[in-house]
Amino acid sequence: MSTSLKARVRPDTAYFAMNPTRDPEDGMSPISRWIAKAYDYEDLSASVFSLHIPPGSRVLRVYHEVQVAFTGVTSMIVGDGDEDDGWIETANIDPSTVGDFVQDPDAEFSAVGKFYQDGDTIDVTQVGVASAGVGILWVEVISYAEAVEAEDL
Repeated sequence: MSTSLKARVRPDTAYFAMNPTRDPEDGMSPISRWIAKAYDYEDLSASVFSLHIPPGSRVLRVYHEVQVAFTGVTSMIVGDGDEDDGWIETANIDPSTVGDFVQDPDAEFSAVGKFYQDGDTIDVTQVGVASAGVGILWVEVISYAEAVEAEDL
């Protein structure tokens, strides 16, 4: 089963979370899914775009993709509330290159992922003032939270 919503600024891009179907009587088991959220330069309020991570989730991998080149942005990093570049460090994302799709294997959280007991956000932070650009944040999550609603993302 999959949940799908259309992006506010890019109606041709959908937010999604893939959820496997299983019998709840089998007990709790982790749900693995990819969460992808598209954003454009107007979504970078105060130079940051955030994707909500539900409580009790382990994020395994984070990727960033540039779909439309960001104008006026010199660099981007991806992190969370504890470490602003914990997922993708500076100089790994090229905001001016369409199709730039990166994960940072050397970033602090990349080796084993990170567990978010109380939830958090994965944050894209830019340097500069964007006047154009579209990106997608891709996050692989394992969670026991079975009732993740699309509006929680």
